[in-house]
Amino acid sequence: MINKGRESNAGRRSAGAHRFQVAPGINSSGNQVWKVRGFTRDGVRVREQFAAARDARNRAAELESQFLAVPSEKALRRTVLSEEQMGIAEAAFRLVEVPEDLLRAVEDYKRRSAERMATARGQGIRLDEAGRQFLAWLGSPECTMRPPTVASMKSTVRTFVAAVGNVGLVDLSSDLIQKFLDERWEDAVTRATARGRISRFVSWMMSPPRRWMASNPALSILVPVAMPEAGEPEIYTLRQCQKILAAARREGGGMFLRLVVLSLFGGLRPGEAARLPLRDINLRDGEIRIAAAHSKIGRARVVRIHPVLRAWLEVCPEGPTADRNNCQGAWVRFQRRLGFAWIADGLRHTAISHYFRAGGSYGLTAEWAGNSESIIKAHYQGRVTSAESAEFWNLFPLRSQRQAVRAPVVTLHQEAA
Repeated sequence: MINKGRESNAGRRSAGAHRFQVAPGINSSGNQVWKVRGFTRDGVRVREQFAAARDARNRAAELESQFLAVPSEKALRRTVLSEEQMGIAEAAFRLVEVPEDLLRAVEDYKRRSAERMATARGQGIRLDEAGRQFLAWLGSPECTMRPPTVASMKSTVRTFVAAVGNVGLVDLSSDLIQKFLDERWEDAVTRATARGRISRFVSWMMSPPRRWMASNPALSILVPVAMPEAGEPEIYTLRQCQKILAAARREGGGMFLRLVVLSLFGGLRPGEAARLPLRDINLRDGEIRIAAAHSKIGRARVVRIHPVLRAWLEVCPEGPTADRNNCQGAWVRFQRRLGFAWIADGLRHTAISHYFRAGGSYGLTAEWAGNSESIIKAHYQGRVTSAESAEFWNLFPLRSQRQAVRAPVVTLHQEAA
């Protein structure tokens, strides 16, 4: 061996597939030598010369073995990155103190880039134009929402666009949406439902091929909804039921009466009552058929019509059942007539509680309400007394009907006395 030397080259990385090459050369004395060139794993440059080719090859093999025989924390790992990408990654890691910060920095960069691109795409688009296109999309085959959902979405989006005004999408903020919700609806449940529909509208604007917005301002809005304690669904008192029925008869010529009595005396869910076709109310056979397409749980069932429900259905105005989501103004006026807070699903909870007390069967009540027996046992036992239930199922629309039911009871008590 004529000469051996190493030069520190901190910051240089291994040359990968080109490490520790053996090549012929001429030294300063004019003699034939064999040179070994390459980089160690620590970035130290190797430049060694040997008089014999065999010695040079042996040295290159030795260096190669040392390169591969590294501690486990520096072991070779597979990567899909190119040499240039690896170099950029190493340079980027040197710029951050915590490795995880690099990923957060990249995500922040992508978010800001998406916002800039979305702002550029949506710069000339205003809310009314976006609403018009969304309503057209709701009526197209691309929309897979159920017809009742489409109808409620259309109602809310039309109201939202008309109330907020013709603002640019770049100016659509959570404050504007919050103001709209607070001014339009007093009921927290209704506000929460409307917020969800507006959020779906914004998500549509964010999705390709539109990408008009980079973020959804509706997601940052929190609508607190007071929930009853677990296992204790709220129900209406008898006096409150009477006020609800009276208000339903007066508001809009009874436009909500069928919607109310189907839930209060038939146990239907609000959506089921609104979607129920009139042809599925069979007064002749005394039953209501809830089709799977109209049921919340996607399972058909038959509801026996109680005499009280039959009497109320006979006095309901003609025409389809009003959907409160499509006539929010009238629905708000109806609630104001009551003088007490509206209970979400309170009509249905009240109906099930009285039905179970009157019948006493978990199975029959579950079948009637479209629930499971475990739900009936957990939530509807002992919610009302027998006397309250007897009075509830006597809430006929006419006084003469109520007296006709009470008369046999009075006679029976008189005979017992």
